[in-house]
Amino acid sequence: MEFGEWIIVEVGRKSKDPKKGLSHGSTFSSVTFKNEIPMSLSLFQSSSLLTMNKSSGLLRAKGVLWFAEDRERQYIFQWSGVKRVEAISSGHWESAPKSRLVMIGVDKSELDAILETLAKSPDPPKHMSMNISCEEFVETLATKLSADRRFKEPCLEKMPVFAFGLKGSPLRGVKESQLNGALMRLVNGRGIIFLTADACSQDYVLQYLPCLALNPDEVWDEIRMAAEGYACGEWSLPHFGKWTISIVAEILNESERLLTSAIIAITSLSLFTADPTPCSSKLIHSNSGKM
Repeated sequence: MEFGEWIIVEVGRKSKDPKKGLSHGSTFSSVTFKNEIPMSLSLFQSSSLLTMNKSSGLLRAKGVLWFAEDRERQYIFQWSGVKRVEAISSGHWESAPKSRLVMIGVDKSELDAILETLAKSPDPPKHMSMNISCEEFVETLATKLSADRRFKEPCLEKMPVFAFGLKGSPLRGVKESQLNGALMRLVNGRGIIFLTADACSQDYVLQYLPCLALNPDEVWDEIRMAAEGYACGEWSLPHFGKWTISIVAEILNESERLLTSAIIAITSLSLFTADPTPCSSKLIHSNSGKM
């Protein structure tokens, strides 16, 4: 069984100031992973994503993922060095479905470790232990969310994927897409659970696939703490209507982050233009395997 292929490219560039950015002689590694077999979302969130979060050399990952638990939709995945982690469904496939993920880092061995987790069997494992079924897990979590007036009524139509979301306030100019997008980034940034988002339907909703490692109370605590502004575990913010100041601040800071990214991009471009030292690019290997 084919499990995909990958290409690794190393690009070296001298650093003008060893105290800033990469040290002198540091090397980037760019890895492209492709798979025409659907990946297990359960394995991705419990293995691949966990390895990414533990990696100190992974700088950026971006691509399109095909999950076995939701085969009809494609997911745009982004992971950045500032722990901005999101996977948003962009609708049904318009071409042959397949996963394609590009990763950039400074430690080739760490990228290889991530590749190994991505290349595991795509067959989704059992989600729950014998002590609790997937249905019981979802029903317990749904009860907790239903009791919190900040959240909409959960949707159980895509079992085992569980859908939920915060309520917006159109009169106050706060959209559900902004609230739930911010909540997803806060939760995923902690790395305990992994939320995806469905932005294709009329309502922007978050999704969670139960996993063996956590119980419903632990999952609810992660969602609740992020919604209440306890994402850092050290401080709290008061409620602001049906959403919290922490999430509103995340939304308001979005434009500032975009402006900062633009400034960094322009600065980097000027540095590359001013530096006469040529870049070197070397193809290391292209490999595909069978399982």
